[in-house]
Amino acid sequence: STYLPDKTPVLAHKLFFWYYISASSVFPYKITGVWVSMDIYTIGHSNHNPEKFVKLIEDNLIDLIVDVRSTPYSQWAAFANRENLEKLLSSIDIHYLYLGSLLGGRIEDIHSNKKADRVKAYEYIREQDYFKKGIHILIEECDKHRICILCSEEDPASCHRRLLVGASLIKQGINILHIRGDGRIQLEEDIWKEEHKIDPHQAVFQI
Repeated sequence: STYLPDKTPVLAHKLFFWYYISASSVFPYKITGVWVSMDIYTIGHSNHNPEKFVKLIEDNLIDLIVDVRSTPYSQWAAFANRENLEKLLSSIDIHYLYLGSLLGGRIEDIHSNKKADRVKAYEYIREQDYFKKGIHILIEECDKHRICILCSEEDPASCHRRLLVGASLIKQGINILHIRGDGRIQLEEDIWKEEHKIDPHQAVFQI
């Protein structure tokens, strides 16, 4: 088992969950390859102030922020502009890696905010060599760092860090854990239940 900073176990039953939903027609991602025990976190800088952002990542013992924004700048949170963010993270001994050119979710011929259109675009991006290279780099960094993927949206549900990058990592057997603005950790299972209107306390399998 792996552990969150408060020593709460991330139970092995997540493997059973992903096996269960990978066979479901409403869940689009299939698990491939060998299951490995790795966690990658995600976070959205939103309109947090720098103190709150730093607390969220330090509370989860993150030591590498991987920025997957196509445009690494924000009009709402100046600290999250690339140069400012690199300086802030360096001051607290956290590494910064920009992979937005490889793992960004924006392509020129898609001009739609509809989730269905974006998911279709993500299917295209996922097959590109540059994207596969970015995923390979991320997985390699897992051996050396406790990683948190950065994008802008606080809620990961409709963000490309989940629908594109996270979904691709799940295929490799990596656990995706979302750091929310209120400090809680949201599992992919929790979001899936919300999307399909399943009671959050209801088990979707039997151990």
